[in-house]
Amino acid sequence: MIANVVSLILTLVINCIVGFALFFGMILGMNGYSGKDAEWGIIAFIIIAGISGILTAVLSFVICSFAQNKWQWNAILAALISIVGFSVVNGVVNFIAIIVAIGIAEAMRKG
Repeated sequence: MIANVVSLILTLVINCIVGFALFFGMILGMNGYSGKDAEWGIIAFIIIAGISGILTAVLSFVICSFAQNKWQWNAILAALISIVGFSVVNGVVNFIAIIVAIGIAEAMRKG
């Protein structure tokens, strides 16, 4: 049970760090858009990144528990694999969210 909670917390912390880093990268990518146009893209990114961050952290908890109980994995191994795996999944989803956010900002600019 401790490994499951550690998996949840570490995945959530890593997701927050990756989310903040990619958010600032997105802000640099949106350089040139007016505040009103970029606002909708920023909101979309925050919503997508927030949902994916929480969802992947919860899934990390569930998969860590499942790996320990169903497959009889070591708790540390199950936690490490779920942390790394779901952090990578969240990073990919956040990168896709950047593309969606810039697309929304561009759509708002074209009007």
